[in-house]
Amino acid sequence: MCNKPEKILLSCTLILLISAVLVAAVAGIAAAVPPDPTAPGPYTVASMQIDYGCDWDLDGTTIIWTDPTFYGTTQYTIPLSDDDLSPPDDGRCADQSKVDMKSWVYYPSDGGGGVAPGGPFPLVAILHGQQVWSIEGYKGYQYLGDLLASHGFIVASIDGRSFMNASIASRGEHVREWLRRFVSMNSSDSGSIFEGKVDLSKVSLMGHSRGGEAVVAAWEWQRVQPDSGYSIAAVISIAPVQFFGIYPTYGGAMFLQHMRDVAYMIIHGSKDGDVSDFQGYRLYDRSADFRQPGETPKELMFVKDANHNFFNSIWETQEGDDYCCGGTLTGTKARNVAKAYMNSFLQAYVLGNTEYLDYLSNLQPNPVSTTTVALDYQTPSSEHLVIDHNEEWPGDSHNKKLNTLGGAIKVKTLPNYAERFIYKSATSPFSSYKGETWAASLDWDAAADLYKTIIPAGTTFDPNMFDHFSFRVGQVYRSSGSPNPPDANQDFRIAISDYLGNKSPWLNVSSYGPIYPPWLTSEGGTKTVMSVIRLPLADFTGVDLNQIKMIRFKFNAVPAGEIVFDDLRFTK
Repeated sequence: MCNKPEKILLSCTLILLISAVLVAAVAGIAAAVPPDPTAPGPYTVASMQIDYGCDWDLDGTTIIWTDPTFYGTTQYTIPLSDDDLSPPDDGRCADQSKVDMKSWVYYPSDGGGGVAPGGPFPLVAILHGQQVWSIEGYKGYQYLGDLLASHGFIVASIDGRSFMNASIASRGEHVREWLRRFVSMNSSDSGSIFEGKVDLSKVSLMGHSRGGEAVVAAWEWQRVQPDSGYSIAAVISIAPVQFFGIYPTYGGAMFLQHMRDVAYMIIHGSKDGDVSDFQGYRLYDRSADFRQPGETPKELMFVKDANHNFFNSIWETQEGDDYCCGGTLTGTKARNVAKAYMNSFLQAYVLGNTEYLDYLSNLQPNPVSTTTVALDYQTPSSEHLVIDHNEEWPGDSHNKKLNTLGGAIKVKTLPNYAERFIYKSATSPFSSYKGETWAASLDWDAAADLYKTIIPAGTTFDPNMFDHFSFRVGQVYRSSGSPNPPDANQDFRIAISDYLGNKSPWLNVSSYGPIYPPWLTSEGGTKTVMSVIRLPLADFTGVDLNQIKMIRFKFNAVPAGEIVFDDLRFTK
């Protein structure tokens, strides 16, 4: 093109130069790595204690609860109190009916005692879990407060010690009372340094242990009996309990929460010696329920060798290691993992910095060296097309031969293929899964073993928008005779065929994410956790992605194995 007369040589040179710059830019975009989520942000951080004293009385308050999608006409009137269990809490309030309203707040600083310009800044409220009165556990999340405030959040860590003998229901209302107080502090003429500085349209809640379910309760109460002045955008549970509907004394009523239309994250350590049965996994599985999924992105993190206490620096110092048997991840490492993924979650779903989703979805490696984290990431309903969620409407007969789209499921030489409800009381080995979900299960021992799921003709979706095939998968645990390789990741292959008769090459799952072995827990057994696998549709070359007919799993990468898998989707 450029071996032309001299008068156009400059133009040709410019074209080549511009082309080179564009190629480099595209390559740079493809290789772009999101910022390190553990690194401090641009703001200087200050902190202060807010202390209202013993000025709030919760006694006599009630919540009127309903959830017609899941419970029809059932209604509960739930009484709340700071000492609805016994004995009454210790505390500093002479009047035991009153609540000690105190929190430690971290915020972007202007360097002179005020809040930095550039706001308003989204609020994050944190609630600790059960402990003795003498421990100031609410100060154990400074690592989160400092990091998040440096990135433009206002973080209030709530002193919940007035509720050490209170139900999860009441603890949730304590969280909401703090949100009401921030509404007041943010209002004009409040005289607070936070006047006009707090973005209450995108509130995030975090809780640890019983606090981890209490923030779910706060979301639930806001759903059924909403306050004005704020909206909850994200909820994060650290090693949560799940007492609602299981232990009515702690929950106040016999129902189970089904979170939707809010971003939800759960983090749990494999060596948690307190909530050792990973009961909070049930909260995760019930969120975005297929009967009313809502716009509910959700993330699960299972941190290898992390315990319960070390996500709180004060608990680490004053309560120590809750795991019985050594080999626990250090507190610094555990808290760095929490910082990395919690900040990424809030960056994406509160601040809108979606490049951080790469950490949540296994597209970028774990940013905390020498730690291992199993991740499950599920997009909100507007960002995926369900192929098979394995669930059925209550009362329906479960059909393992059809997927959710109505396409056929076919297996070859997989006699033990089934769709089953996997949970803690299931028949072994499926009791190693501590959540609550229907899932497919199979085991293989021959290279010819094959699973196929059909996409019905006429199914329409935009492969430029839903540009990944995703599913979650985990190894099951057997105390003896397991076909899975011991303490090793599992693998198999996937291919796509289209209605024109074309077939893609086989892709190894291990190239896109690990299928971890079950990890040792403080119960002496192991737990199955399903991790997300996301394969770009563009990698399935040689097929027309607008006419996908079949997705095939072939079990010839590892000689034998046994897995559960769920939530097959075309996803963004």
